[in-house]
Formats: sequence, structure tokens, C-alpha cells
Amino acid sequence: MPGLRTLRSARFRLVLALSLSAVAALVLGSVLLRQAADPDGQFAFDFAAYHAAAVDLAAGRSPYDPQMLAAPIPSQGEVLYKYPPLLAQLLVPIAALPLSAAAAVWLAAQGLMILAGVWLAARAGGAARSAETLAWAAVAAVLYLPCFDTLWKGNVSGVLALAVGVALAGGAAGGFGAVAAALTKTTPVVLILPALAVGRRSWLGLAAWLPVVAVSVAVSPGAWHDFVGVLPNLVAGASVYATNLAPHSLVALAWPGAPALAEAVRLVGVGVSVAALLGAALLARRPGRWPAAVTLAVAALLLLPSATWYHYLAVVLPVAAFHWPRLPAFGRIGLLAAGTAVSFGLIWLPLAAAGAAAMLVVSLSAGVGSRTADGCPLAAADATT
Repeated sequence: MPGLRTLRSARFRLVLALSLSAVAALVLGSVLLRQAADPDGQFAFDFAAYHAAAVDLAAGRSPYDPQMLAAPIPSQGEVLYKYPPLLAQLLVPIAALPLSAAAAVWLAAQGLMILAGVWLAARAGGAARSAETLAWAAVAAVLYLPCFDTLWKGNVSGVLALAVGVALAGGAAGGFGAVAAALTKTTPVVLILPALAVGRRSWLGLAAWLPVVAVSVAVSPGAWHDFVGVLPNLVAGASVYATNLAPHSLVALAWPGAPALAEAVRLVGVGVSVAALLGAALLARRPGRWPAAVTLAVAALLLLPSATWYHYLAVVLPVAAFHWPRLPAFGRIGLLAAGTAVSFGLIWLPLAAAGAAAMLVVSLSAGVGSRTADGCPLAAADATT
């Protein structure tokens, strides 16, 4: 067919990718500008908490509100800083900026991190080192709307997408990326389990963070003390909200008269998460199965928390980008359809949850179905050039 022959041209594909990403970026960029101009537009809604925490740390105060130490914290509502102190410490250099200016810096930084995470994952999965790969990574980052959501609200999902992209490279990078995610936000600590199981090279990446954590604790010991005290209240907080994609929340809202059913779904979700983590640890110990281990760990990362917001799904994109080069045509069609469902799920959240689950299942089929010497096709390919 003439259309298919045209797609065989690398130059045409590059122009197509650049055009798609540019048009989509212009459209979504205009939406962001409109939301930023609207006082009720929720632009940088989450980042406002990070900025306030950085301001508090710069002034020698704890970044955690006293109420967070006194009682369970609802998953949604008041703008509060709920993450490890390191993120707030890293934002101290822009704490003196007005919130609008600091939010613009954060938006640009996260946009670059999302693009880098997708591109690094695709390269680690075997995609060519080319402008076309970077261009299609940009298309994916722009059209996959959980990325837009995290840029809009200023959450840390872009940082986590980069950390997962780095982790998928395996070896020392695998351990480094896993700890980077855990130090950004508590729940991704699940990524550390397969990194511990995989072997010595991964441990080097884990150990690289030890001096960083030591300095962080030495600089703000009170903040770390408060963070440990806040954790139980974060776990115990209410989590049933209309914007929560967690299965138990979706069930509770769909069948409000059956709270026992929602609780049963929550217990099943925890059980599946634990099974996924054990599977990740076992796969990580097998040669060539590190990508599958990371995929299972990401599934646990999304399923285990009591609250899973739409922008959390940004971490699935680098996983899909890694496995894309390894999938047959029908697998790529399935992955593309599932990713499209996630983006349309911004309108109806259960569709986003189903799409993300499908993306992980398709990716896992590629991760289990093929392998290389160290689980990273990029490393194997580069070793021969």
C-alpha cells in the first residue's frame, strides 16, 4: 500500500513525529496557560505544597504541618507536603521565587524529565539512538495525558517517570533509579525490592544515594523525624474520592451501599501487590528478566496505595516505551490502544485504570517473552558496536 511505503521513510516519520508533537504541545500548552490565568484552574495546585515546604525549610521550620502529626490525613483536600524531606530540600534554591515563577521552573524541569524518562527507556529497550526516537518519545509524552496532568498540577509524577526510565536500564542504574523514586515519594520504595534482589551492580546504584541521604538527614534532622511520625497518619487517612483510581475507591463509589465489597477489593488489591512484588524479586534474580521485574514493581506501585491519582499513571509510559521495540505488530497495536484508553480516561477514570492495567499486561508479556544477557537490549546492542 502507498501509505505503508511512505511510512518506511525515516525522514517522513521524523517530520510526522515532530509535527504531531508540536501541534499537541501548542494545544495543551494553551490549556495550561488558560488554567494558570484562572484562579480556580488548579495550575500548580500540588507544587504549591512543595514550594511552601521549601520556604519552611529555608527558614529553619519543619515542612510538615502540625496537624499531620496529630491525626490521619485525608488523601485529598488541604494542600499539605506529604513526601520525604529531600524533595523540599532540593527546591530550596527556588524557594525565594514567587510561586508563579517557581511553578514555571518546575513545569519546564518536569517536562524535560518526562521526555528524558521516555527516551532513556526506549533506548534501553533497544530503540535506535536517533532523532526519530527522540521525536516519537516527545509524541508519547505529549499525547499521554497523565503527563499533562502532572505538569498541570505540578505533582512529582514526572520525576518518577524519569526514575523509572533510569531504573529500566538495569545494573547500577536500576538501583539508582529505584532509590531516586523512593526518596521523591514514599510509595515507590517498592521498586527497591527487585533492585536488592538483582545483584551487586544494582547495589552500587543503591549505595550511591547513601551520602545524599546522610547529608539530607544532617541538614534537616527535625524534618526527617517529623516525616517518620507523619507516615502512619498518611496511611490511615480517608481515600474514597471521585478522582481516585484505586480499585476499592472505584467500587465504593459505584456501589455505595456495599462497603464490605470495597473493603474486600482493597484486601485483594494488597494481596495482588504483594504477589507482584514477590514475583518481581524472583524475576530480578533470573538473567534477562529485570525489565519484567520492574514492570511488576510498577504495577505494585500503582495498586498498593489507598489513593492512585490520574497523574500517577505517568510511570507506566516509560515501561511501555522500553517494551515497544520488543513487541510484535499486534502487541504494539494493543499497547497503543491501551495508552489511548488511558488518555481518554481523563473523561471517565475507570477507563484510565483499565487502560493502564492493559499497558502493564502487554508490557509484561514482552518482558517475560524475551530476554538478553543482562535484561537490557541496549547494553547488548552497544556491546557489539
